[in-house]
Parts: sequence; structure tokens; C-alpha cells
Amino acid sequence: MERKLASITERGLLPAERLAPQVKTTFSDRELNAYLMFNGQSRLPVGLREPRVTVPAANRFDGRAVVDLDEVRKSKDYGFLGLLLQGVHELKISGTFSGSNGKGVVHISAASLDGVSVPQSLVDTLVNHFSKTPDMPGGFQLDKPFDLPSRIRTLQMQSGMVTVVQ
Repeated sequence: MERKLASITERGLLPAERLAPQVKTTFSDRELNAYLMFNGQSRLPVGLREPRVTVPAANRFDGRAVVDLDEVRKSKDYGFLGLLLQGVHELKISGTFSGSNGKGVVHISAASLDGVSVPQSLVDTLVNHFSKTPDMPGGFQLDKPFDLPSRIRTLQMQSGMVTVVQ
């Protein structure tokens, strides 16, 4: 998986005239989850543990993780939101990905915390708030187009696999 990711990143750095017409790199659910378990922890947000991702059907994904909200709260000042962040919980999400021409859109169709449904507006707010970084001060916005990295044209999602198209 590391080699595949490195190849995608390297191709993204090549000048346009040196790119192959189209290169596809495929990852199975098993590869993605093994990577997340053994290599991906350093790339995950503070407080997110034991992530699992599955692709049950075309352009659909399901995710599950343990979220330690105490760790999240301690990582930085969240103001009023910090008062709500307590305990360790199971987070589940389901959604869709669509993309073309180097742009992608993620839609979360369902989310639950410890089996209790979370309203879409709260999911949008939390994702936006907790995804803010110095490189992305506005945070990630669900249902809005975003640039795919490394000259990725799209992701093709089929049952049990994701194919990166550059």
C-alpha cells in the first residue's frame, strides 16, 4: 500500500507532458483497512482510533471508528463545543463519493454515535470545525466540490475496492 501511495504522489508531481494518458491504481477494502490500522494512525485526526472503511457498492462507503472525545477536547481549545466533547464513542457513517475532472464531492447520508442517529446539520458542522488546519483554515465542507490531490482525476468505487484514476 505504501508503494502504491508513493507512486500516486510521484505521478502527481510530474509535469503534464510526462504523464501517461491514464494510470489506475486499485486498493481493496482489506488493503485500506490494513493501512489504516498499521500505518495510517499518524495521519488520522486526534482521538480517532480503530477506523474501518468498506465499499459496499458503486460510489458508496461505510465507515466505523472509535472516537475519544476527551482526547479531541484536550488537543486544542474548542470553546463552547469543548463542553460537549466527553467520553469514548463508536462513530458510524455511510455516504457517497462522486468525482470527475480532478474534483470530488463527499456526501454523508447517515451518521450515528453509539447507535444514536446524528442530524445532518450537526455532521456538517462537526466535520467542518474539526477538519480546520493551517493548510485548510476553512475546514472541509461536505457536499461541496474539492480538488483531488496528486493529479487524481477521479476515484472509481466498486464493491470491495477503490481505484484511483490519474
